[in-house]
Amino acid sequence: MDIVEAVNSDAGKLGSLSAAPPGQLAAAQASKVAEEAGEPARAVIGPLAANPRKGRSHAWPDVDAEACGVVGAALVLSARRDEDPGRCREEQLGHLTRRPLARESAA
Repeated sequence: MDIVEAVNSDAGKLGSLSAAPPGQLAAAQASKVAEEAGEPARAVIGPLAANPRKGRSHAWPDVDAEACGVVGAALVLSARRDEDPGRCREEQLGHLTRRPLARESAA
């Protein structure tokens, strides 16, 4: 199963478990993306031991896993709002590869 099929399947399963209309599901999923986005930030404090009360509470693989959680939640949101999350993903990847970096644009 490729990523688009997996995302569509997950969005469909999640949608079937809710009585909320699609617009509300998308709004709730947007909130989920925002909630997930805080988790890598919280996890990165761990390997840096930036919280003296907790010490090294997380490792870098935890940060990576949390970042993937954000991606997954965002892809499900895309599936709920767009009939083709693959197109959305391809457009975003294209944007990332085409945009100039600060040093590139100054040259």
